[in-house]
Amino acid sequence: MKILLLLAPVFFASCSSYQYIKISSENGSLNDLDEFVVESDTVKIIYNFNGDGDGRFHITVFNKSTSGLQLDLSRSALVVGGQAITFLDTQVPIQGEVNGSLSPVQSRWLNASLEATASLQPGLLFVPPQSRIVHAGSSLMKSDPLVIELQNQELSMAQSAGAHQRGWVKLPYAVPFRVYLNFLPQGAGQAGFAVDQSFIITEKYRSGLPLKEGAKGNIGYLKQHDQGKSWGLTGGILLLIIIGATAG
Repeated sequence: MKILLLLAPVFFASCSSYQYIKISSENGSLNDLDEFVVESDTVKIIYNFNGDGDGRFHITVFNKSTSGLQLDLSRSALVVGGQAITFLDTQVPIQGEVNGSLSPVQSRWLNASLEATASLQPGLLFVPPQSRIVHAGSSLMKSDPLVIELQNQELSMAQSAGAHQRGWVKLPYAVPFRVYLNFLPQGAGQAGFAVDQSFIITEKYRSGLPLKEGAKGNIGYLKQHDQGKSWGLTGGILLLIIIGATAG
C-alpha cells in the first residue's frame, strides 16, 4: 500500500497546462484553416497564430509581382499595448564548454565554459517574383503587455460569475494588437510600402489537455509545464529510494 501511495506523484508528474486565446480581425478574411488572409495587387499575406506551443505566430508572404520583394525585419514588428517588438533579433547567444588536461603528464583536468553574444546586421528577407516565404514572428503570448493584460482580465473574471463557466470564456473587453510589416520592392521606381494589420483577442481558455480545435490558425496557445508536479516526481523517486534503503 505504501508503494502505491509513493507512486502517485510519479503518475501526475508529466501533466502540462495549456492556455489558449481566440483571435479575430475586422478587415482580414479567413481561409479553410482559419488563417487570416490580407491581399493586394503586390502581396498576399497569411497570418497563422497557431505555433508550436510557445505562443509564436507564422507569416506567409506571397510576392504576386514580377519583380523581387524584400521584407525588412528591422522595420517590422508585433505591436502590443503600444509596445513594438521587432521581428529582427540581432543578438545570437553563444555557449560552449572546454574539457581537457593541463598537460600530458598530469591527471588534473581543466573545465571551463563560454557564454557570449554576437550581433547580426539588420536582415532583409528576399521574396522572388511569383513565390513565397514563411517567417516565424515573436511570441505573442509571452509579450509583457499581453501577459499583464490577461492577468488583469483573469482577476476581473474571477470576481464575476463568468469565472465558473466551462470552455471558452469571453474576455470583459477585447485586447487589440497589430502586426506591422515593411516591404522594399526591387523594381525601378517602386516605392516601399507597409502592411499594418490589426487584430483583437476576444476569448480565452485554459485546460490541462490540448484542445482539438487548438490547431486552427486563429487560435494561439502556450504550453506550460507544472513545476510543482515535476517536483512531485522527484520527491516520489527519493522517497522510494529511502524506503528501499531502510527496508534492506
